[in-house]
This record gives sequence, structure tokens and C-alpha cells, in this order.
Amino acid sequence: MFQPSVLVSGALAILSTATTPTAATDAAPTCEAGAAADGSPIRRLTVTEFDNTILDLLGDDGGYAKNFPEEGGSGFDNNAHLAVASRLHAQKYMVAAEKIATRAAADPRRLLECDAGVAGEDACFAAWLPRFGLRAWRRPLDKQEIAAFTTLERKERARGDFASGVRMVLQAMLQSPHFLYRVEVGAPDPTRPGVFKLTGFELASRLSYLLWGTTPDEQLLRAAEDGKIETAAQVAAQARRMLMGDAGGAALAPDPRAKQTVRRFYDQWLGMRQFKDVGKDRGTFPAWRRVKQDLRAEYDRFIDWATWESDGSLATLLTSPVTFINEPLAKFYGIPDIMGTELRRVEDPAHRSGVLTMGAFLASQAKPRETSPILRGMFVREQLFCQIPPPPPDNVNTQLPKPTSELVTLRERMEDHRADVSCAKCHRMFDPLGFAFESYDAIGRWRVQDHGRNIDTTGTISQSDVDGNFAGARELTGRLAQSDQVRDCMVRQWFRFGYGRTESAADACTLADLKAKFADSGYAVRELLVALTQTDVFLYRRGPQAPGRTAR
Repeated sequence: MFQPSVLVSGALAILSTATTPTAATDAAPTCEAGAAADGSPIRRLTVTEFDNTILDLLGDDGGYAKNFPEEGGSGFDNNAHLAVASRLHAQKYMVAAEKIATRAAADPRRLLECDAGVAGEDACFAAWLPRFGLRAWRRPLDKQEIAAFTTLERKERARGDFASGVRMVLQAMLQSPHFLYRVEVGAPDPTRPGVFKLTGFELASRLSYLLWGTTPDEQLLRAAEDGKIETAAQVAAQARRMLMGDAGGAALAPDPRAKQTVRRFYDQWLGMRQFKDVGKDRGTFPAWRRVKQDLRAEYDRFIDWATWESDGSLATLLTSPVTFINEPLAKFYGIPDIMGTELRRVEDPAHRSGVLTMGAFLASQAKPRETSPILRGMFVREQLFCQIPPPPPDNVNTQLPKPTSELVTLRERMEDHRADVSCAKCHRMFDPLGFAFESYDAIGRWRVQDHGRNIDTTGTISQSDVDGNFAGARELTGRLAQSDQVRDCMVRQWFRFGYGRTESAADACTLADLKAKFADSGYAVRELLVALTQTDVFLYRRGPQAPGRTAR
């Protein structure tokens, strides 16, 4: 049995030698090739990546990572700067490795794809070890590693049997920092001190975890072994294959793993990770429990369609009237002539305008008994404009006035609250944006009145590049779709998710390059994913001696 201290000390050893991140310099960034900005933090597998990798390696869908400590930062669960290996992490990894190895090694013939009774135990193990090690550690095992694992297997076999020897080796491999971390060393660039060009295997790993959230497939590993993941063009070709599949004379289709990665981004960006925990007051919204899962299915289907089946643009995501509903949802939304349980494509231009008007999103940005213009408006300001309002002043009263004969609607109560000068400055940033969605109740249904009074969805956008008046969600989302600030914010969000860290001032040139490529593509998210693989930040890593970058 491996002790947790082995994992922690091993991880620290790798961190201190191969991939120690460096702090951003105070100098303005430059755009010279290979000058990867802001260091390269070593990345530990997220809970999703861990489970996906175990599934791809062993066909085991046990969901072992569900008991790992929760992590996250910058809105995403893969922020490498916050992924510290604690003793609790190490213990959870050890327990998971024991369970996985015990289950996999129960049938050595199936695991090793070799009949030891015919070929011999030594021969079966010797053939399996480098093959499995290549996929598990995302690189070939060296001679010393093969020798060490072979010795471990034979010692354990001598104390028990062949299955126990294989189990111990598998357990050790799955607890190694070389499995749990995406170790990147690279080769020094002789023309730029402190800059390292990633190897083909390291780029294969980056590609796979960026686009698929799992270990590289055999095609990626073969390309790395053959020296065919060396140039930016070769990396882009692999990225396109991984996103849309290898045509092979047939029509292109999105890879299911890529679809899951895009869904995972949107779930975190849109605050949908906790949708399963969203609850509504049963007395106020008795229909909620009946349609909750259908609302989630509608949202997932729309994300897939907007990304892969339409033009894939940000504007389509934010403004399309298309949605996908079945008979229960049709009754819920009040749309006629939809029968059956399968989701069908419909257009509802009167009431729907992109992902921000999907029932699941609206319900998640609301309270159990009523809507929340603050939550909905804050989402637009923070997640779409990348503008973070300051925190409320100390001792400010954040409670809304209770309904009265004069203050009936939620908007009326909020406007009375905003009359307090200590509240007005911040609330002007997000309250008007949230009012645009007041025609949708707390579970996403269309409505025209609030407590018997007509709803006012007019408002004004301020502190943006699309300032002006609007009436309702359709006009607001139309403005958002035309905003360069919103487009640039989307690039920032994908940067954080794709690279597993928050951007810094030193990343200005990388962000500028990504924004330009996003614009050239017509703001297509699929092309933004490819662009993420073409930056110096992706293709290189920077060590402690790398020079600062200066913008031109």
C-alpha cells in the first residue's frame, strides 16, 4: 500500500523541478514566438478528468472521484493555481486506486488481453506494462520505470499470485504523480533562455485534456511517437479531428467527448453545475418537479445545437429563437401541437432569445418563490461583460422592502431599495439588466403580470460598448450579441477554462491573438477552441529564467 506522503512528496518534487510556475512580471507583455506568458503551472487531473481517464483506460465507470474534495476558481473547476495536493487528496487518491486496481485485476486475462496460461505470466505482464503505461502516464515508460514495476509485480506475485502482482502495479501507477498530474518538461529552446518547446507526447496530453477531458487516444499517441505533433499546423489538424472527427469520406460529426467538454464549459460558465440542487417552493410552483429534468434536457440539446449544428456563433447562442421541447414542456410553455416525449425543434421568436431565456437557466438564476433580477443582472454583468461590481458597503441593508399597496411588483420594491444612495451605485450596474428577464417567472415560464400588475421590462445598459435603452430580453440579448466587450469576455472565459488558470497582464498578447481569430471566424466557438491550441502559451512553457514580455 502506498502512503499519502508518497504522493504529496512526489508531487512537490515534480513541482520544484519540471514545471514550477513563475509569477507574472511587471513588464508589459510581448508577442515574440515561444515566449509563453505567465509560466506553466502543473495541472492535476480534475474530478471529471480523473473519472474520464479511468473509464478510457479500464472501461470502469465507477465514478470514484465523486468523493474527492471540491476545487475551483475563476468560475471553473480546473484552476491549476488553486489545485493544492493536501493529505486529504492523497488519501482519497489512495482509496480510489485500491478500489480501481482490485476491480481491474480480478480478471488479469481481460485486463492484460493475454492468456497467462498459454503465453506465460512474465510474457503477458511484459507486453502489457509499456502499453498500459503509455496511456496512463501519457508518455512511454523508461527502462528504469519498467524495471521497477517489473520487480514490484514479481515480489507481490511471490507473496500471493499473479493477480495480486498486477493489482499492486496498477495501484502504484494510479497513485503516481505521473498519472495524477499532467507533467510537462519540454525541450529547451536554444534561442530563448527559459523557454521550453513541449514534446509531442506533452502536446498530445494538452490537446486531449483541453478538448476531450481525458487521456490521449491511440491515434494521438501514435502521432506523437512518429513526430507528427510538432508544428502548430499539425496540432491544429489534430484539434479539428478531435472536435469533428475524421471524415474518412463520410460527413463530419462532433466527437461525443468534445461535446461533453463544451457542455462542461457552459455548465460552469452559466452556473448550471448545481442545477440538480435547484429547488422551488411546491405550493408556488407545483409544476417544477414534473418538468425539471425535461428543462435540463432542453438546455443540453440547445447547447449542442448552437455549438455543433448551427453556425456555432456567439450570436446564435445568445439570440436564437430555436429550442427543443417535448409534450410536457410544450404544455409547460404553452406551445401547441407538440406530442410525445422526444425533444423536437421549434422556434418561439415571441418569447425565446438564446440561452439566457432557456427555462433551466432562468430557474437557476432565481429564488424558490420569486424571480431575482439581481442574480440575472449580475450574471450578465460578470459573466458576459467580465465586469465585477464592488462588494456592498459594510452594514448596508440588503433586504428588499416587503410588498405594500404601492410597492407590489418585485421591480417596484427593488427600485425603492435602490433609492438608497449607498445601494444605487452598484445596483445601477446590474438591476436594469435583470429587469429585462422579468417576463420569465422563477421557473422560466412566460408571464405578463407580477402580482396583478403589468411587468415593465425596459431598461438601460450603461458602462459598456452597447449603451442604450432596451425593452425586454430579446432587445437586450440582441445588444449583447453585438458587443465587442461580450465577445472579448467569452475569449477570457475560454482562456480560463482551456488553460486552467486565470489570465494576467502578461497574457495580453495571447488574448489579443485569440480575440482576432475569434473575430475572423465570425465568432464561432468551435474555431475559438482550435485557436486555443495555436498560441505560444499552449505550444510552449516558460521556466523561471524566461524573459518578460513587452507589448508593441
